[in-house]
Amino acid sequence: MQRKDGSTSSDVEHVATIREVAMSVQMFGTRTIEQNKIAISCEQIITIGFHIDFTEITDIDNERVQKMFHGGIQKMLDQVAKPLLDLRPSSMEMAYMLTQMSWQEKKMQGKVVEIGERVCDEMANHLHTYYLQNEQRSNYAARLVRLMNVVNAVNKIHMEKREVLELARIFDVFKVDFSEPDIFDC
Repeated sequence: MQRKDGSTSSDVEHVATIREVAMSVQMFGTRTIEQNKIAISCEQIITIGFHIDFTEITDIDNERVQKMFHGGIQKMLDQVAKPLLDLRPSSMEMAYMLTQMSWQEKKMQGKVVEIGERVCDEMANHLHTYYLQNEQRSNYAARLVRLMNVVNAVNKIHMEKREVLELARIFDVFKVDFSEPDIFDC
């Protein structure tokens, strides 16, 4: 569903993903990776190895459906949690990453594009000032590249999930009516 600002519910989910992984790393540290934990809220976690029974919502063999969705969480741990654990981004760096994710490659037009560019430029200036004044770090290009690699990994994982869900929609994998029709619009 398209919002007034040009975003979709999946854009919000996209940003929430990195927020949840960052929260997991902050809460559990190395246990995020070692014990495959992802915090989905301050009170709830999921661990890799959980099993979902899809038999009630599809006629396709449960094992085949499991394979369709397998790997997303593991990729998130390997490609997002591990680098975040190594980087230990500050709140300013997380804000920069979230800003980039919020405004990158969106189907926006007109004034919204201009606003997005201004927001990203302003955030980049704030980050520059932060590095110079708070971190006394004038050469931060390598760190910025590593932060953006995390953003790009989240984007790639999100795109892969979108493709799987689009195929599930096209081939009518699920035999249920979704209350949120844009569930496939990751």
